[in-house]
Amino acid sequence: MNKSPNVKSGRRPFILIGLTLLFIVIICGGPIAWLYEDEINSGITSWLRSFDLPKAERDFNQLYQDLSIPSEDVLLSEEISLPETNISRFQADCIFGGITRFVGTNRPYDRILQDFKAYFASLTWQRTDTVIGYDGIPRGVFESEIASIHVDYVDFENNEYENFIDWEQIEWEPYETVYYFNVLFADPSLAKCQGG
Repeated sequence: MNKSPNVKSGRRPFILIGLTLLFIVIICGGPIAWLYEDEINSGITSWLRSFDLPKAERDFNQLYQDLSIPSEDVLLSEEISLPETNISRFQADCIFGGITRFVGTNRPYDRILQDFKAYFASLTWQRTDTVIGYDGIPRGVFESEIASIHVDYVDFENNEYENFIDWEQIEWEPYETVYYFNVLFADPSLAKCQGG
């Protein structure tokens, strides 16, 4: 009938081994977790923000629909970056998307900027400015809580857009003006995601 002490002593080595292994994991795992703390935190934050993707996609799609091209203009090229969570440890809680469009028109560039400014003012965007670029050409700058749009004139002499578009594949010559606009979408907000 003295079997119960033997059973308890039989468990002791397993308990000691288990506690030793737990101690080793804590001792070794702590410094490893500390070394990779930023990556672990940004991964967790990015994963949590992925649950907000459906709302961000709806907001992005609404923005896309709001950016229709005037009927007298012709879309030459479009590139869309659908919203996705950011894996950067500095902005892991942000969802980014983007749109870049190159457009041809027979309207003068200053008229295009006026039309953009009037349009975004009607949507009550927070900022609707034109700024003078380093080359003396005005650029449109329009910002809402979740998006910024930059409108620029395409200067073929400087050919600074050759990385964005293959001009040999597009008939741009018939147009008086070729302009592009670049959209940055950020959720939960531009100010939070850009540090503004």
